[in-house]
Amino acid sequence: IYRREQSRNTHLRLRLEELTGATFDDELVAPPPPPKEKPFDVDREDFANAVMARNPGILALIKKAEATGMRRDGVGSLPSLQAFANVGHYSRDMRGRNEYAYGARLSWPIFDGGINSAKRSQLAADERRLNAQIATKKGALRLAAHDLILARDDSFQHVISALADKDFNDRQLLYRQQLYMQNRVSDLGPAMGRSTASDAELIRATGSYYVNLAKIAVILGEHPAEGLKPNFLTRMTGQTGLPTDQFVPKAGSGFGQDDQNTLNRNPNKPK
Repeated sequence: IYRREQSRNTHLRLRLEELTGATFDDELVAPPPPPKEKPFDVDREDFANAVMARNPGILALIKKAEATGMRRDGVGSLPSLQAFANVGHYSRDMRGRNEYAYGARLSWPIFDGGINSAKRSQLAADERRLNAQIATKKGALRLAAHDLILARDDSFQHVISALADKDFNDRQLLYRQQLYMQNRVSDLGPAMGRSTASDAELIRATGSYYVNLAKIAVILGEHPAEGLKPNFLTRMTGQTGLPTDQFVPKAGSGFGQDDQNTLNRNPNKPK
């Protein structure tokens, strides 16, 4: 099915080139290539702290809790300020009989019947409730952040596994094609089906990996496309990401010739 649709896509591309006069080098619909490098190892706790520091919901709750605390501390600590003005006017026309008085009264109540104490208690309860909401939301975000990093690492391992499976099945198909050309077999048999299935599995694994990168960008408040850029996580968390040892699948014929496990190491890493 995959090969048939790929051939159909090629015919459509050629027809479109005839109609538009333009040249299309690649397929009209092509899956993204698998990642070439292992993602940098990022400390999960540092990533979780970056997520919490940029979450608008948590920031709003923190500001609200701070404002509630300031209101609680201000209850009863300020005096009562009242402005007044009195005018005395006489109907008889006598100079100096009009009297004017104006000013302000400043007072501290000695006993308010427990009103201020009740207000402080209510505001303190509101502040504790907001702090509890902040702690709950931080805990949920921390778990979500850890899950995303683990999902990213797992999906990358899935890509590595799919690449190894595709490499093996492609070599099996090549070997089967050689036998077919020598008239030693009558058809390509299951080798073609396994090769097509490995292509589809690699596409799924690659898509899952890039989706996890996009989710990481979203939880940090960025556009999903930002997560696909190199060193995005190290830039957001302020860490110096260094690639760790990574396993590269066998690079051989699949039948024993020149097969070996290759371990790429960071040349700057002390041995």
